[in-house]
Amino acid sequence: MLPFTDLFSRRRQPPPEPTSEAEPPRRFWVLLVLVLWLVLASVALAGVPKDIARWGKPAGDTLEVGCGLVCFDPRARTARWTLERIDAAIVNGPAKRRDTWFADARIPKCWRVSPAWYAKTGFDMGHGMAANNYGQQEASDATFNTANCFPQLPEVNRGPIKMIEDVGQDSARAGNKVWITTGVIYSPTDKRPIKALPRGIWVAHRFYKAHVAQYADELPIVSCWIVDNAPPKGAGLLQYQATLEEVREQSTD
Repeated sequence: MLPFTDLFSRRRQPPPEPTSEAEPPRRFWVLLVLVLWLVLASVALAGVPKDIARWGKPAGDTLEVGCGLVCFDPRARTARWTLERIDAAIVNGPAKRRDTWFADARIPKCWRVSPAWYAKTGFDMGHGMAANNYGQQEASDATFNTANCFPQLPEVNRGPIKMIEDVGQDSARAGNKVWITTGVIYSPTDKRPIKALPRGIWVAHRFYKAHVAQYADELPIVSCWIVDNAPPKGAGLLQYQATLEEVREQSTD
């Protein structure tokens, strides 16, 4: 028989610590939160997709702007072309359009464009890479870089260009990866001279958009449009459809 003091001390001992059998649920939730945090962080910091140039890209040096590439033309003080690759994960999200344009500090001051230079010109600051292509706020905000910009008539920017952007977004939400190239066309045969806004910002005659949509490993589908930088003559996108060969012939890239 144990001494009384030993019996008393055993009765006053604190309850035993939980065994390792009770710990897995707690570890599970900790690991789950950590994994979710890493996933969200990877989305926010995704940057330019690694396969952005899978189908090639036009010539010229580029800047990484948000989740895409911009070839800035210092002579025109506008984007020469832009390239992006979107999918459902990139398009969907809670981002709100803020319309806060800013100048790119990486461009030398002699070529850098201030958003104020577009004021009272009658032209919109048209996106190359569309803000609505990006569901994450940081990526959407990054598209308001003046290097990612062309002077576009309001009825062009908010009409056929917006409709083509919607086509790309709908295709991405349907499960496709969509590579989008947007660029300017200065036509030497056009009777209209190349206009220049104050501070020497060139106004392109036309714009082109080329979409390469691919579902899983299926053959890609190529769609192209050429939009005149002039008031539209009718509704719908059929009048703007073009072949890839026509885009290559008319663009300077």
